[in-house]
Amino acid sequence: TNLKNWNEFAEHIHIKPGFLKSAFYNLTSEKMIDFLAEQGMESVVERGDRAFPSSHLASDVVDALLKAAEGAGAEVLCGKEVENISRTGQDGDIVDNFQIKCTDGSCYVCSKLIICTGGLSYPKTGSTGDGYAWAQEMGHKVRPLLPSLTAIVPKGYKTTTGNNATNNNNNNVNPGTPDPSNPK
Repeated sequence: TNLKNWNEFAEHIHIKPGFLKSAFYNLTSEKMIDFLAEQGMESVVERGDRAFPSSHLASDVVDALLKAAEGAGAEVLCGKEVENISRTGQDGDIVDNFQIKCTDGSCYVCSKLIICTGGLSYPKTGSTGDGYAWAQEMGHKVRPLLPSLTAIVPKGYKTTTGNNATNNNNNNVNPGTPDPSNPK
């Protein structure tokens, strides 16, 4: 997470930063750090007001979130490929449940559903983009997708004369083309 105040943080959101404003104030970065600490994960704040697990292992964030979810009664299933999500109900448009069908033939029913599938940018992680289609099928509006958390700045993106207004200095990035003859 990032500990910048709203005005500084909002400068880095491409389209309609106000969309996230209520979420930003309802779950502040400080509250998130406290929540993760309650799950046993300590944080450190580094350059640029960025907060990381003190271990510098992303898996510690996953472990803390899993602990919280399971502690709240959620069942987390891994290794399941979802084939289809449908709404079920008996009174026309009133939805009683969601039905999730998996490619292995298993089926799950729930009254509340959170779709957390990742984006499109890194398919090797299992992010197929299916979540966008399911959200659309459930009646949500899916807007055109833009890259996020990348050092790539699209042409015309919040620029000022001779300066990239995002202020990304890419200190930790060494852009280049991989050499196929050098399998590091």
